[in-house]
Amino acid sequence: MPCPSAHTLTEELEQASFDATSPTHFSWLGVSMHLKPDEVMRTLSDVANCAPGSSIVFDYCVHRNHLDEQDRAELDLVAASLAAQGKHLHSGFDPQRLEHMLRHYGFREVEHLGPDAPHARYGARLSGIFHMVRATV
Repeated sequence: MPCPSAHTLTEELEQASFDATSPTHFSWLGVSMHLKPDEVMRTLSDVANCAPGSSIVFDYCVHRNHLDEQDRAELDLVAASLAAQGKHLHSGFDPQRLEHMLRHYGFREVEHLGPDAPHARYGARLSGIFHMVRATV
């Protein structure tokens, strides 16, 4: 379900007659890095307030301060390529701080899938600048 950035996830779910008592899985891939950090955290907080057993899988850009020189260069290339398309990277996160925030919001299980894990599990490769997380309420 699309969610315009002017609305919160909770507002969109309420308008769609969402059953908040049923555990729900959210797939939020390719989105977070295009939002501002506060928008990302608001959405994650909304998911954390869903029924117990609800989960989310999302990818995010690692903040450049937590990347090595090679990955920072790759991040610059990705950002330039996106800018040429009129898109921008608006957020990057420290993986440890992100996990802390997820647990603070109420996610009881948090699994980081670094760049090698998706390839081993699903045959998909991520660069070092993007990580995936699976979190369960």
